[in-house]
Amino acid sequence: MVSILLILGIIYCAWKYPPISFALLLHIYLIRSLGEINIHNLCYTGECQISSDFLFGALLPIISLVIIGTKVILTKKIKYTFDLFEILIFLLTSMVILGTNFSYDRAIGLEYSLKFILLGVSYYYIAKLYFSSTQNLASDIKLFFIAQYLIGISLGTIALLLWMSHDSYVVQLTLPGTHPIPFALLLGISFITAFVISTTNGEVFSIQNKYLLFLNNLFMGYLLLLIFLTNVRGVLLATIVTIVMYTLLNPKYILKPKFLIFLTGFISSIILFIINIGIEKFFGRLLQSSDDQSISERVLAYTDSIDIFSNNLFGVGTYSFQFYSFLKYPHNMFMELIVNFGLFGLILIYLILAFIFLLILYLFLNPKNYTLILLFSMLLYFFIESMFSFTLWMHKGLFFSMGIFSTYMSYFYKQKVKKQ
Repeated sequence: MVSILLILGIIYCAWKYPPISFALLLHIYLIRSLGEINIHNLCYTGECQISSDFLFGALLPIISLVIIGTKVILTKKIKYTFDLFEILIFLLTSMVILGTNFSYDRAIGLEYSLKFILLGVSYYYIAKLYFSSTQNLASDIKLFFIAQYLIGISLGTIALLLWMSHDSYVVQLTLPGTHPIPFALLLGISFITAFVISTTNGEVFSIQNKYLLFLNNLFMGYLLLLIFLTNVRGVLLATIVTIVMYTLLNPKYILKPKFLIFLTGFISSIILFIINIGIEKFFGRLLQSSDDQSISERVLAYTDSIDIFSNNLFGVGTYSFQFYSFLKYPHNMFMELIVNFGLFGLILIYLILAFIFLLILYLFLNPKNYTLILLFSMLLYFFIESMFSFTLWMHKGLFFSMGIFSTYMSYFYKQKVKKQ
């Protein structure tokens, strides 16, 4: 019953409220798990993780994205701006498709290419198509972030209550049956949203009610504690770097004495709370990194990646890493590019890094637009996490962020030209 309601709800939102649908689709793996939780037998081990589901993992996202795209087409108000993002996406997609011909197993390579196109890069194109064509760009962006924010608080609270009711200690907070990384990713972007609301005093999201702003400050601390409880290093690093970059790009509010006093009190309260509850619960896995299996596996994956690239300068083909290592993929987007596509992948890496540098430079040198900085922060957040987790087709958050940021950057540039 829960699954049916979820399917109908997402399809309805895809037609009526696409921004909410995007928020749901990006975290469908977590939302879907709610229907499979057995509160009488909570399980957090790897053996209990929910299996891949064609309906929720593939069919529902594809149908929803098609509905959103169809809605835009039917309005006959299609707007789509081509920019440098298109070049990067085109190069990456071409490499994945052409790399299939050189895969160790072409059938597996072809399946991977289809996943990349339908479940990965499609988020870029549909997000850009919708947000480029909407008549309410600013409000739709706000709706997406608020929806994602509320999903993060809701699922975080459910996970915490279940985690606290579990008989034995669980090292990483997550929803039963789900991997901690997607869960931590949701909490991280929700915290960043709360931080932006707090630092801009609600200006970016047009929140003026002082009680809502106070409540947001409480949720900001709450989400930060939940992130610590997930004990996911990559997400924690991505969150910290993103907050630092956001602060550098947007010093107007951060450097105000009033906010600095609030921030000092906020951090002090978090530290005291963690000490009172127990440092081991929040940082147990982080403090034992040297003995952690995921660390040793990633180090081995990176070492294998460099060895494979050294012996195959033109790559081994799409999704072929698993035939040269005991892991399925390197858990690092850049390593995956050089393994699969060799020197061509290396060139693409240089282009990506140069592009990111130019974007940061552009944001520093141009008049501050807080929505644009927020969107870049989300893009940076998912980009950093791509250095530690998943494989190319799974980075739907990154592709979606690229699409919505590209759209708003074009809008910002056009508005700037009109004012000149």
